[in-house]
Amino acid sequence: MTVAIGGRLAASDVVAVAGGAPVSFGEDARTRVRAARAVIDDAVASGATIYGVTTGFGALAHTRVDPADASSLQHG
Repeated sequence: MTVAIGGRLAASDVVAVAGGAPVSFGEDARTRVRAARAVIDDAVASGATIYGVTTGFGALAHTRVDPADASSLQHG
């Protein structure tokens, strides 16, 4: 069973993916992710303060992260 990502997911879908079921990611979902990514990219480029994107997490929430390091922060 392939689980389609981009619409409503049932609990059984989540369980299936956790168990290794393949996932399909439709073009509608890709379009929405690209739009959301553009919002974040624009905010980072403008110097906006966004918790966990341009700042650290938790106790480091008031520590600014250089825009050049924002991607690394997300991967960490």
